[in-house]
Amino acid sequence: MIPGGKYAVAKFNGTDKEIGEAWDWLLRDWLPSSGMQLDSRPFFEHYPTGASYDADTGKFDCEICIPVALL
Repeated sequence: MIPGGKYAVAKFNGTDKEIGEAWDWLLRDWLPSSGMQLDSRPFFEHYPTGASYDADTGKFDCEICIPVALL
């Protein structure tokens, strides 16, 4: 069960080796300039029904979700 509240969501398309960079960008670059701050709820990756996965390249789609609250 995921607690309710605001989450910032970044769409990701890449490989398992690239997803760490996407998390870093969201937390290090986007968050400080967003006017938001982290909240104490869980971080998670959401893999929607129908999200793509390419077995040849290893690329997949997901949504990176971080809990946020106004400053």
